[in-house]
Amino acid sequence: MRLAGNLSIFESIEPGEVKSVHIQQAITLVEYYLSETLRVRGCIQVHPDISLANELLKWFRKKNITAISIVEIYQYGSTKIRTAAKARLLMKILVLATVIK
Repeated sequence: MRLAGNLSIFESIEPGEVKSVHIQQAITLVEYYLSETLRVRGCIQVHPDISLANELLKWFRKKNITAISIVEIYQYGSTKIRTAAKARLLMKILVLATVIK
């Protein structure tokens, strides 16, 4: 209703009533912005390595880990991280994001 009220003021600066045409215009605008939000958010996907690095960081925090070796990450961490190469990549992501040192 607030948007419809604003649209009625654009039509006439004099205070008046909100007409059904203003409500329909407001609905059209809201539908447009909702569809644009869905379109934009649907296109944005987080890279799987970023998601996995975030998962690793959560594991560090849950276990109160302040120092760990690459070997310990792929031995005791998530089953999705079972190689040294993957563990190094995820640690590099976390360092570049300045989340860890």
